[in-house]
Amino acid sequence: MAEAVLKNLLPQASTWEVDSAALADWNVGLPPEPRCMRILQENGLHSDHIARQVCKEDFYTFDFIFGMDPRNIDDLMSLAPPDFTAKIELLGRYDN
Repeated sequence: MAEAVLKNLLPQASTWEVDSAALADWNVGLPPEPRCMRILQENGLHSDHIARQVCKEDFYTFDFIFGMDPRNIDDLMSLAPPDFTAKIELLGRYDN
């Protein structure tokens, strides 16, 4: 859901690449759950996202990696290679 919302908020001319990835492997290959799709649709948004898992390359490819809660941040930090370049931050930090 966060990916669809962020893509909607960014101007069409944005150079940002927005992607979404899971920490756990149990949802890899699956589309967003029906409740998520319903809420997106009710708000005029859509998603064709298929879940993938966070990988080592993400920590070098992306400038920012956002976690949804403090536990996600801890998990991301434990997965990050020692020389990673991405900034790992809580998405809620930008909700003002």
